[in-house]
Amino acid sequence: MSGVCLWCLAPAARTQGVDRSSPAAELVGLEDEEEPADPPENGLPAPELPGDPLMLPPPRPEDRAGDDAGALPKKDASPDTPDPGELDDPPVEDPALSEVRNWLERQPDTEEELSDELSFIDDRLADQSLEDTESWVIPRERFSSRVLTEEFLSFPVRAPLLRQGFRFSLGASVLYDSNLFLEESGEDSDLAALLSPTFEFRSAPEEVRGVVTARYMPLVRRYLDESSLDTIDHSAEIEARFRGAKGEIAATLDFGKFSVADRIVGTRVDRQSYGLVVDALYDISARSFLEAAWQAFSREDDGVGVSDSETYVLNATAFWRASPFLNVGPSIRHVETSSGALGDRSSWALSAVAAYTPDEAFTIQISAGVEQADGTASSGDSAGFTGAVDLSYQPNNRIILEGGLGYAAINQAVVTEFGQVGGGSQRLTGRLSCIYTPSNDWNLDGTVFVSTNPSPSASGVSVNDRTLQLAATRKLPRGSLTCRGTLTNTQFDSVFGAAPASRDSDGYRLAIDYVRVLSGQDVVLNSSLQWSGNSGVSDWKRLQGVLGIEVAF
Repeated sequence: MSGVCLWCLAPAARTQGVDRSSPAAELVGLEDEEEPADPPENGLPAPELPGDPLMLPPPRPEDRAGDDAGALPKKDASPDTPDPGELDDPPVEDPALSEVRNWLERQPDTEEELSDELSFIDDRLADQSLEDTESWVIPRERFSSRVLTEEFLSFPVRAPLLRQGFRFSLGASVLYDSNLFLEESGEDSDLAALLSPTFEFRSAPEEVRGVVTARYMPLVRRYLDESSLDTIDHSAEIEARFRGAKGEIAATLDFGKFSVADRIVGTRVDRQSYGLVVDALYDISARSFLEAAWQAFSREDDGVGVSDSETYVLNATAFWRASPFLNVGPSIRHVETSSGALGDRSSWALSAVAAYTPDEAFTIQISAGVEQADGTASSGDSAGFTGAVDLSYQPNNRIILEGGLGYAAINQAVVTEFGQVGGGSQRLTGRLSCIYTPSNDWNLDGTVFVSTNPSPSASGVSVNDRTLQLAATRKLPRGSLTCRGTLTNTQFDSVFGAAPASRDSDGYRLAIDYVRVLSGQDVVLNSSLQWSGNSGVSDWKRLQGVLGIEVAF
């Protein structure tokens, strides 16, 4: 299960996050596009993009440096007047619109070609920047994808619903699993029929500066021989975002209940989890603003007594605009954790934060301070240094680099499902990801991260994961082909004198995914083959394959 750096949860100062499509969304040919520039005046009518009054452009540093810096950007009275700084450079048209314009300049040869190309145009235009997080100061966060992290996905997740309304899709597939219970010998294999409906809703009323989206994805499993594993998994997410004259607020609630084969536990478990994240931003004055976030996470595994965990995190940072490019201020963080493996813990941290944004392509935030912790697993309080570095760099439209590194030197461990500082006196944690798009047909994605979680099967033990994920996607005329791989090294550390119950473990996962669009964008053929294995806690190998069709209504 992937981790998210707890020290990186301190809200970034006006960080321009990049919302990229998940690899699953890439599989159906939907990908994020550049924000379209003004088309050249060549006499052709420019296609009209779907409008959304909520998606305002991000504030530029120079916009916030003046007397009106305390308010959100105002709409220019003359939107058609070009920026003087842009008069010397010819406008560059968005690649998606260029393809549409090329289509407008010729006539289709057949009625079938006309239907296919109209579907292409509707899809490319609908995937413009309505959901682009750069339109919001608060970065968009998604947690529902973690629900199925450890299990084999039956269908790719479609791109978010961009227009107000309701969308329904239904998928059916056949799954083969060579090792249902992750056994070292005498593996049990079986075939399963999967039924996967998806319900999506989006509301963006014009009279309210906000948007509410909801998604519910049940998954019905029926096995041929192992009827005891028949189940209905549930995954749901609700997101609400509202903007006022001087601030924003965003909330995301997700829930998951599913059966999963856990490589740390060494068998299948029934898992239930939820997450709630609330982010708020408020402009106090022309040169200061406040960022705050509250997060709650919970996980429970049936039949595994020590795996239950709960985490509550509160962050608040007051920033002062020292310059158009530099924001500084104090930050306070409070964390409450409770787990069957490591007991209860409470901590307070006070840090100084500096965020530097020299241009739109680069942002770095540094924090340093002191944290004091108290826990039931040891006597007395402890205090030590804590710090973090977060950065985001996008030199061009083909490279995106994001990362964060956290450090703590305290005896009390911050141990949560997402949290990140395990047992011992010193701990580093972090995440680094890079996306490279060498051409319109290729996409390369790599991620390295380290996370620490309470052991799901042993008291007083923390699980430290070091993971490398790589993926390469080749876009085809009517689909895509993706190769992906994961390497994980797991170490079990004793906390507060406890002895690790397990030796270190290494895992791997290799997969090939092929998706083909059969009719417009409504019918999708999905196939995938995955080979995984583990050594250490238990030695096992597993082959999985899936073939199915999804229809959108």
